[in-house]
Amino acid sequence: MTPRPDIAPAVAAELLAGAPARLAKKLDAEPAMAEAWTWSREGDTWTVATAKGETVALHTSGGLVARADAVRCSCLLSPRCLHVIAVIARLATAEPEPVEAPPPAAPPPETRPVDLDRKAAAGNAFRVGASLLAVGADGAGAALLAELLRAIHGCRLAGAHRVAAAASRVARWIQELHGDRPEFSLSGLTDDLRELLTAAHIVSTAAEVDPAWIGTARREYAPAGHLRLYGVFTEAVVARGGYAGVVTYLTDGEGRLFTRGEVAPGEVDRAVAAYDAAAGIGDAVLPHRDLCRAGLFVSDATISADGRLGAGASVKAVRAQSPSLWTDDAVAGLWATPLSAQLDRMGKAEDRPVDARPAGWDLAFIDGCVLGVVDGALLLETSPAPNGGNIPLRLVPGSAHERLRYRENLATLGRMSGSRVRCVGRIRPDEPRTIALLAVGPLESSDLVLPAPMLGRANAGLDLIHGAPGSVQPSPGHQTPPTSDPLASLRRRIQRVSRGGISSLPPEAAREIERESAVLEQRLMGGAAAVLRDLVAAAAPPDRTFTGVRRAADPVPFACVWLRAARYEVAARRTIARERWLMA
Repeated sequence: MTPRPDIAPAVAAELLAGAPARLAKKLDAEPAMAEAWTWSREGDTWTVATAKGETVALHTSGGLVARADAVRCSCLLSPRCLHVIAVIARLATAEPEPVEAPPPAAPPPETRPVDLDRKAAAGNAFRVGASLLAVGADGAGAALLAELLRAIHGCRLAGAHRVAAAASRVARWIQELHGDRPEFSLSGLTDDLRELLTAAHIVSTAAEVDPAWIGTARREYAPAGHLRLYGVFTEAVVARGGYAGVVTYLTDGEGRLFTRGEVAPGEVDRAVAAYDAAAGIGDAVLPHRDLCRAGLFVSDATISADGRLGAGASVKAVRAQSPSLWTDDAVAGLWATPLSAQLDRMGKAEDRPVDARPAGWDLAFIDGCVLGVVDGALLLETSPAPNGGNIPLRLVPGSAHERLRYRENLATLGRMSGSRVRCVGRIRPDEPRTIALLAVGPLESSDLVLPAPMLGRANAGLDLIHGAPGSVQPSPGHQTPPTSDPLASLRRRIQRVSRGGISSLPPEAAREIERESAVLEQRLMGGAAAVLRDLVAAAAPPDRTFTGVRRAADPVPFACVWLRAARYEVAARRTIARERWLMA
């Protein structure tokens, strides 16, 4: 597929708002009409040819449509034409480009006053988010999307950057839903709607807030002095929105992790190719394949809040003579932290903005014994749980893409029952005792033998592990027990609202929802039952007009009730997940 440019939210809002209502209705009836047109690119200009011969031209700067006059159509109605709004409806809104910026002159304060402009912009974003929640993402037409884009632009101008970032992600989810793209995730939409409403409510109502709720306009890189870094592993990245590449993790020997990435527009093949691309840190011209296994000296280093290493002109780096091994004290310390402490670290990071979470915040470093494979997952017996038993973990592929090596490597490891291995994986908090495997290496008494150039580790998505043929299945006693989700009914109702709006809670469903609330109470989850009943009550206010017609729910109060239910569900789910993770 031809890569497409991004568009500034203010530009998209201006063009969508300028279209006549009759054209907006046509677009709402067929939101993906531009997908059937022919997209092509020449330099910084994209052209989209319609089936009837009209051509929409998009002139960009750095891959971004930054001005309304940069969009033109060959028809006489341009730019107030159906062709233009159909094309820009298929473009993703742009996030601020990550650039290096000088650090603040003084440490940021614990709280920061909220000025009136920022309050007003965040309050408007909350009202737009409430309107979106009332109709659901399915019912969000061109007019409401234009309001959302204007709210994003207003928040950026006023400095409410965290609100703007969350609203941008919501806008992208809506575009992916309307485009019937496989990248759409209902849980992702729900999470970002919750983030949008939470941040907007706090900024618009509080006199002073934690600076984290305000956010930053761009990623800031602060001086970190001289660093001695050790490569740990490299992860293949294939992100939604058409971006792919690799990210290499390094540590400083004190438990902190840093990242250096090579991610750009492309498909899964780009991730495979980027493994051998230069990482570009100072003078050290190392491909990621080598960087994850090398030691590095970096002078005048710069890092962002989320641990990304800068590559400015002042940064200098040289490769250390000795390689980085997982058995080195500086690296082996990552596996010394108990699993319970690693889960606590992840829980604290989840409450921070996405761009302020430390590198590796959701990674698990575990040692264990291979038990075999069940239902496509590798079973690994790890360190003792608090009650004295062992914790059986499920290791699943880090990605489903067939071009990556995850499934092959898991199958090979499954034939090495009894082998002890050292693993790095991404914790899946909603799936008890489940980790997405990213890298693996042998411990003592292991059948896993890696080629010497791998230096004791294989990046599970990029390196191929070879093993002896055979198949060993674990005994039934080692299988992880199935677990039910006590919050499933509440989460299902919350997610249905984010997609279907208030209409997903019709009066006809009241009896079924009351039954679900009673079940929650029987499980001693009175808080979950209360917020579920409140959600139903807010969706169907009892008052009627003088003609007897039931009044429609007010979007803002309903959004407040939904937000309370969504935040409760997240907090309860995290608590339950942590306890289940540590059960033997």
